Amino acid sequence: MFAGPIVLYQYWVINFDPLLSAWNKQNQTPSPPFWDLIISMAPAFIFAVIFTIKFIREIRSQDSGMKSALLLIWIWIGIILLYVPFGLQRRFMMGLYVPVTILGVLGLSLLFNPNSRKRRARLWLSYILLLVLVIPTNIVVLLAANHGIKTLDPKLFLTQEEAKAFSWLEVNSDPNALILASPDTGMFIPAHTGRRVIYGHPFETVDAEEQEAFVEDFFLGHLTEPEAISEFNQRGIDYIFFGPRERSLGTPAILRDLREVYADGEVIIYIIDPIGE
Repeated sequence: MFAGPIVLYQYWVINFDPLLSAWNKQNQTPSPPFWDLIISMAPAFIFAVIFTIKFIREIRSQDSGMKSALLLIWIWIGIILLYVPFGLQRRFMMGLYVPVTILGVLGLSLLFNPNSRKRRARLWLSYILLLVLVIPTNIVVLLAANHGIKTLDPKLFLTQEEAKAFSWLEVNSDPNALILASPDTGMFIPAHTGRRVIYGHPFETVDAEEQEAFVEDFFLGHLTEPEAISEFNQRGIDYIFFGPRERSLGTPAILRDLREVYADGEVIIYIIDPIGE
């Protein structure tokens, strides 16, 4: 109750502060299609539905009924919230697999009467089958991670030269410095240096599409030198990070006129001196 004013203040600021409001409008995390949700949680979800139907039809003991009711409220209210018209609806998936798994096991138990030895054996076989059916998802996750490690996927790994350049930026640049880098590099710089970038995370960058287009146009050489200088001055850019990810896009001609402050292998950092003023 006492935290209520803080929550209301945060809500007010996010909606009425120009910068935060612009950020909030694009901070959208929609839920996947419903059929995708069912497949991702199967087969446990199917057995959870069976248990739900059984729970509704039968009167259970107060103790077990209350425990089951809490799980049922958790799963079904959570699923409803996943599809309300709310920008962050996918956040409600966090932890949802917990009640799905528990109710799935309970639903599987209802299919067999464990009073006889034969039916107990069937129940255990069903548990084993359920376990086998959920293993492929874990295997896919492990194989994907293993592939990324073996291939040194650039989305997961930095080169040694990039890492050294980030360390240099962290030590030698102003904490409020603004850095122009490719979209991929922009995802790493804030985390490793604490410095700002023109474009980084697509959900956390205000006017993300516009900023990404500018970054790509610059490195692809689509901007004339006067246009680039105008953007430098208008945006207050302090440094340009030029490494292997930037080179894969292109080499803008204007870089020849800028002053290097760091160079190591494929990585060069340029400082934007007052120009064109």
